[in-house]
Amino acid sequence: MFELLKTWKERHFSDPQRVILGFMLLVGAGLVYFVGSLLTPVFIAVIIAYLLDGIVVLLQRSHLPRLASVTIVFMVFMAGMVVMMLWLLPLTVKQVSQLVQQLPGMLASVQSQLLQLPTTYPELISKNQVSQVIDFLNTGISTLGKRVLTISLASVVGLIHLVVYLVLVPFMVFSCSRIRLPFWPGDGVFCRTTWI
Repeated sequence: MFELLKTWKERHFSDPQRVILGFMLLVGAGLVYFVGSLLTPVFIAVIIAYLLDGIVVLLQRSHLPRLASVTIVFMVFMAGMVVMMLWLLPLTVKQVSQLVQQLPGMLASVQSQLLQLPTTYPELISKNQVSQVIDFLNTGISTLGKRVLTISLASVVGLIHLVVYLVLVPFMVFSCSRIRLPFWPGDGVFCRTTWI
C-alpha cells in the first residue's frame, strides 16, 4: 500500500511545474469562490485575450510586429463591440416598448379565454375558480409593476457596471495579450506537456 502511494507521489509531485500548477489552481479556485464577482472583468479579459491571441499570432506570421498585430486586433475588436452595442441597444428598446404596448391586450385576451372555461368545461372549472385566477393574475401584475420600477432603479447601478466593464475589460485585454509568469520554472511560459 505504501509503495503504491510512494509511486503515485513520485509520478505526480516530482515535476515542480505540476506542483505549482496545482497550487495555482487551488488558489484560483479559492479566489473565484470568495471574490469571484469582483474578478469578473479580469476573467472576461483573460478569456477574450486568449481567444484573440490566435489572430495576433496569425498576423505575426505575416511579418507584422507584435505591437502592431495586437493594436490591429484590439481596434477591430473594439469596433465590433461598438457596432454590436449600437445595433443591439435600439433593437432591445424597441422590443421592450412593443411588449409594454401589447401587454394590456394580451392580458385581456387571457381573461376572456379564462372566462370561457366554465362554460366550456363546467364539470372541471367553476366561475369562482376562474375569478380567483383572475384576481391572482391582477395581483401578480401589480407586483410585477412594482418590481419593474425597482429594477429600473437598480438598472442605473447596472449601467454603471456596464460602463466600467466597457472601459476596463478592453484595456485588460490589451494588457493581457501575452501572459508570462516570471516565477514559473523553465522559460516562464506554461508547460505544454502538463495535462490535467
